[in-house]
Amino acid sequence: MMKEIEEQTDLRFFYSGSLVDVNKVVTIDMKDKNLSEVLSQLFSPTNINWRISGNQILLFSKVKEGTKQVPDRKVLVKGVVVDASGIPLIGVNIKEKGTNNGTITDMDGGFSLTVSGKKAVLQMSYVGYAMKEIQVGQETSFKIVMEEDTKTLSEVVVVGYGTQKKVNLTGSVAVAAPEDIKLRPISSVSNGLQGLLPGVTVVSSTGLPGQSSSTIRIRGVGTTGNADPLILIDGVEGDINLLNPEDIESLSVLKDAASASIYGARGANGVILVTTKNVGGKEAKPTINLNGYYGLQTPTRLPEMVDAATYIKMDMEATKNVGKPANYTEAHLQKVLDGSDPDYFSNTNWIDQLYRGSAPQQNYNLNVSGKSKGMGYYIISG
Repeated sequence: MMKEIEEQTDLRFFYSGSLVDVNKVVTIDMKDKNLSEVLSQLFSPTNINWRISGNQILLFSKVKEGTKQVPDRKVLVKGVVVDASGIPLIGVNIKEKGTNNGTITDMDGGFSLTVSGKKAVLQMSYVGYAMKEIQVGQETSFKIVMEEDTKTLSEVVVVGYGTQKKVNLTGSVAVAAPEDIKLRPISSVSNGLQGLLPGVTVVSSTGLPGQSSSTIRIRGVGTTGNADPLILIDGVEGDINLLNPEDIESLSVLKDAASASIYGARGANGVILVTTKNVGGKEAKPTINLNGYYGLQTPTRLPEMVDAATYIKMDMEATKNVGKPANYTEAHLQKVLDGSDPDYFSNTNWIDQLYRGSAPQQNYNLNVSGKSKGMGYYIISG
């Protein structure tokens, strides 16, 4: 019946399938009836109400007798946020979940926030602490205890000439997980850093096979001279692109003056510290690992090129408009049209010739590691 109404009018039904049951069978008389009378007869024996708005017929469930839809009243929530020792936390982000309504704690760890209702959920987040959620419910005053995110704070970061736990750091240091780099289909480590770390930008200036002249910038350009960051591999300055991603044990980026100060002026553009894998423990049996991947690369967007004849005509017109000597003549154009000189005036679409289908990409790595009482070894080929 609804389909018949849509076909005979310019109106469309708009409803939620979870709230409105439109599959119920109803028999009505539509002869000599206007649309309002038809809709009233159609939905009167059901639990559906209707309303026409513009070119839509809105369907919604009837409210049961004796019940009223009372919107939730806004609630003013107050409280204080402390750590496990009871010390107030300053600047904790407090937000009503699913909205942009939020605030931060003051110097005493206190806060006040007007939320949409008792069903609202408060989200608390603070650097170094685990996120916490609390439903408002009947309470309007809270004492919230934040717990340290031990997993994040216990992470070991390479800094300067040693390592520290992240909880002890005061400078800006970013850490890239080796697993995240290895999972990317990349030809060099520098390309794998693109989009992986905040404040680190990687720009590739060439796509030639076997060449990787990527430019790495940490927080932009910090000097008028050489703006490349200092790259140290196991404490020695080197080229990060010569490393196999499988060799990397840890990768840290020192981004500000506080964390890179021990390197002096050489660290003005930031420092990238790379630690390669080694065999830990006193003794380790020989272990052989093999991993690899195979994939296909397909260009997603290619430029549309004009044919040779159109190009020559456009070039002749352009040079004529600016008063310059023509690069081509009518004789050249004729050679393209009749194909009399295919060596110099052919009509080849080089985009189609260069990008035919998909290009395969594969990478394989084999490593052998072990350790005896006198020596440890880690050999990789890939």
